[in-house]
Amino acid sequence: MNHLAHLQLSDGPDERLGNLLGDHVRGRLQPGDWPPGVYRGLHLHRRIDSLADHHPAARTLRARFPNGERRCAGILLDLCHDHFLIRHWTVLQDQPLADWVRRVYRELADRRPDMPAPLQQRLPTLIERDWLRACSDLEGVERVLARVAGRLRRPEPLLRAGARLRQLYPDLERCFLALYPDIRASVAHERVRVRDGWCAERPPAR
Repeated sequence: MNHLAHLQLSDGPDERLGNLLGDHVRGRLQPGDWPPGVYRGLHLHRRIDSLADHHPAARTLRARFPNGERRCAGILLDLCHDHFLIRHWTVLQDQPLADWVRRVYRELADRRPDMPAPLQQRLPTLIERDWLRACSDLEGVERVLARVAGRLRRPEPLLRAGARLRQLYPDLERCFLALYPDIRASVAHERVRVRDGWCAERPPAR
């Protein structure tokens, strides 16, 4: 899942902060090292990624990519999840997208001192560029893919996978519509388990 989806699946500012930090925190999570809400967000970030990677709809779609592109196809799927979340926002979220994004940007700006230094430095630019809505249209998805590819040592597999975006668009949308409700339900269940004191991390699904 990409940033918009992670934040939309979070409950409250602390959990959103933890979910955002999920890409920056490595190693085993210890509940006592974090405020409870931030810990839940970190824990759920990993759970969301595992659920998205191993969902049958995602596995089936990734299998349609040639072997050399299959791992990079996961990046394409992540960006498309944000794209289709925006397209289907009014069904999945009561608050209008523009209002919700403004509120989340304010929350994150307020929590900037709690972020790692690299993220603190990048956050104003990310907000100025409205990064949560960067994948609103297909051109936006393609621009983000190109930026990600530019940071890779071997960008060609991702660029080849990205070239299939328009061809596979209906299948990518069907994948999102099958996957996202399942993840929302699993996240709600996992959140209750963590709040009730179940904090041990599970191994990734196989």
